[in-house]
Amino acid sequence: MKRLGLLLVLALGATAASAQDILTFKDCHVKNVKVLKISPQEVTYRDYNDPNGPEYREKRDNLFSVKLENGKFIKMNDSKSMNYTYSDGKLLEENPERKYFGQIDFYIQNGWGVGFMVRRKLNDYAGWNLIGGSYMSGWVDPRDFGVVNVRVMGLRLNTPDLGNFKLFAEVTPGYTYYYKKRSTDYMWNETDDYHCFGLDFCAGFQISNKVTIGYNLNYITNSWMSEMSHWGRISILI
Repeated sequence: MKRLGLLLVLALGATAASAQDILTFKDCHVKNVKVLKISPQEVTYRDYNDPNGPEYREKRDNLFSVKLENGKFIKMNDSKSMNYTYSDGKLLEENPERKYFGQIDFYIQNGWGVGFMVRRKLNDYAGWNLIGGSYMSGWVDPRDFGVVNVRVMGLRLNTPDLGNFKLFAEVTPGYTYYYKKRSTDYMWNETDDYHCFGLDFCAGFQISNKVTIGYNLNYITNSWMSEMSHWGRISILI
């Protein structure tokens, strides 16, 4: 009978402990609390032993984690957790992390170009270039030289965020239509044009989720011709 009573006390104690919210501070001390609200800036709580007592506020920068009574564990320095808000016992993702991006490209080198790409983020290190296209041409007369690209399912890799800055590299395959005016005087009005497989390589850096700056290599090839063009690229993310 005594053993049964002891087991009952332990079970009730475990249940009570699990009903607590737990703050873990960066200096490693732990506090049992009742969390009232979590915002991107701070955590508002009451002392667990004084549920009707005063409210306290702690900056997220001073906390390592919050464990809610429902078992949800939130790391304060996790970029995804910055989107969480907690109020009235409900944890919400107020501003869900974006997965899809549009990208407007501007090319410049020995000519000019414009393009567009739809991207999907997989995780903090990788993503897909889903589908896009671009057009490059010479400065003086577009009839002298032009490259039309259609690209699908490219792979993009990047470093984790270094503040608002990260490095990236990508390769995207697809179709290329390439034309160039012949250089011989007696054929000045004729062009060579090619329809072939193409690859875009690009490496550079991204600033926040707004702008990328990189260098683009456009490689086109078939059984009897290959050509490589080099372009500086500035992209605006939308």
